[in-house]
Parts: sequence; structure tokens; C-alpha cells
Amino acid sequence: MRKKILGKVKYLGPKIRAAFTDNEIYKVIEVDKITGALRIVDDSEDNYLYSPTEPKLLDDEYKGGRFEIVEDDEKGSLSMAIYGKSPQKNKRTDANIAVAGK
Repeated sequence: MRKKILGKVKYLGPKIRAAFTDNEIYKVIEVDKITGALRIVDDSEDNYLYSPTEPKLLDDEYKGGRFEIVEDDEKGSLSMAIYGKSPQKNKRTDANIAVAGK
């Protein structure tokens, strides 16, 4: 049975052996409800839990990589996990545009 995809992230940073390659896009299956970790299908083509803010292997130290959201679900689950907030909707109105144009 195939797992439903929650969204997609791009990894930006140094190669993490058997897990992530710079500038590659990865499928996110879930955000773990207990830890907040992202379950990602990595370069090994299997899925593992990774920190949303400091991606690394469990037996390795953090080397400075990060995730950028490519595709999120309608609830903004990845935005909440990675940035700690829901994506902002564009709240520009005609009144705001008129004030900005002065």
C-alpha cells in the first residue's frame, strides 16, 4: 500500500550520506504528532523521521542543511513544523493598496 503524500520539501545544504542531496526534492509522508519530526522518503527510498529544522542522521552531527517547502497541504502542516507558523494569506485589500499609493 502506498502512503499518502503530505507535501514536498527541497533539501538545501551539504550532502548527508544515504539521506539527502543538495537541491533535491523529497516527499513528506507525515509530521509526527509526538516529536514534530518529518517522515521523509530520503535517498535510500525508505522513509525516516528527520528534524524539520536541523536535518541530520541520528548518529551524525548537524552540518547546516535546511528544508524549503515546495508543496504543503491545505492546513499548512509543513509550514507549522518547519517555521512554527501557518502560511500567511495575502491580506491586501483595496484600502491597503490606496494607502500604500499615497
